[in-house]
Amino acid sequence: MAIVAIFFLQCTWFVAWLALDQRRIEAGRDGFLPCCLIHSDFKPSAFSRREWGRAFMSELAGLIESSYVKVRTKVRRLSGIMKVALGL
Repeated sequence: MAIVAIFFLQCTWFVAWLALDQRRIEAGRDGFLPCCLIHSDFKPSAFSRREWGRAFMSELAGLIESSYVKVRTKVRRLSGIMKVALGL
């Protein structure tokens, strides 16, 4: 019974918050400070338009694919296998 109550509570709260957020959007209010209105001539800066998640993940992928990390990983795996084989 408790699981059903929690499920019902989660569903109703989620829908309620979505409705409040939609009202905020339609009123032209800011997402960070809902008490402030967004001006019609507002243009986001270049800093906020950059895709930071994509930039971070590409840097991380480049680091992971580097030869230093690959060699270090292989050495650590080999030393772990040696420790298991020798019983250390």
